[in-house]
Amino acid sequence: MIFADAIGGVSLLAITTPVLAYAGVSVANSLGDFTKNSWKYLIVALFVFVGSYLGRILIAQLGMALS
Repeated sequence: MIFADAIGGVSLLAITTPVLAYAGVSVANSLGDFTKNSWKYLIVALFVFVGSYLGRILIAQLGMALS
């Protein structure tokens, strides 16, 4: 319950807004490079998304097993 209370107090929008703004500015500054390497970014993004999803599953499973 301690983790659920702590996570419930954090707004997802407050965390993601600065990160997305920084990503948008960095992509806009190097748009020519982005168009040449966009398929590589897609592959890396897929690995990051899958890895973070599996990591969250493992952490949640561990939390459920401990409680």
